[in-house]
Amino acid sequence: MDKSQHAGIYCVLLIIFSQHISCSTINRCPEPRTFAKPVAKCPFYKEEWKRASEKKNCESLSRNCTRKYAYHCLKDEWLDKMYEVCAPPVVIIGCCPEYNTAGDVIQGNFLIDCTKFHVPCPKVYNSTDIYKYQKCYGITTTILVEEILSDDEDSDKQIMNPISATQIPTFSLLLRKEIREKSVEGTQSFKLMLWKSLGLMFLVIFSIPFIIITVFKEKIYKIKNVLQNVCLRIKKKH
Repeated sequence: MDKSQHAGIYCVLLIIFSQHISCSTINRCPEPRTFAKPVAKCPFYKEEWKRASEKKNCESLSRNCTRKYAYHCLKDEWLDKMYEVCAPPVVIIGCCPEYNTAGDVIQGNFLIDCTKFHVPCPKVYNSTDIYKYQKCYGITTTILVEEILSDDEDSDKQIMNPISATQIPTFSLLLRKEIREKSVEGTQSFKLMLWKSLGLMFLVIFSIPFIIITVFKEKIYKIKNVLQNVCLRIKKKH
């Protein structure tokens, strides 16, 4: 094999290697959690959403990636925090979307049926349209658990989908979280009540001698005088 053939093989290998690097670079898409940021509130109107989207500039992430990224502002799977995150849009079917921090994905929370809201969501919509259905931001774990455990099936507040077997673990986590929070609140209240009771008890115990002295002051003096007279008489006799 002469030098020209060697050079040809090296060129072919170099081209294949460079294409592999180029493809790897293009297909290396960033993870949504890299750009996830907790926020106090999410945009209310379309204009606010647009401004927040321009500021976050999620579309720029799609330049070196085969996936398209878009701005989202969603509650997490625990329904207690809101996140701004850049992630591929997702088709949501009849429920509120969530940003699942554990799985780092945007998905539907099938426990919450937003088609029953006062301003209902459609059966199918894009996850970037969540700002149109603001009640999704108002649902908390407490509201969710109370509604699931409620017996009032005719209530206008019924926003729950029936719980399927695959959703039981999710509901169990939410329920355990709510019970844990209530337990912590109950423990703190109990400790406060206990300290108040102990304080009151010690106050009463230490006040009893003073109360007795104050109420029976004259009688104590009389008893004291009688005892002194008795002692003097005993001394005189001896």
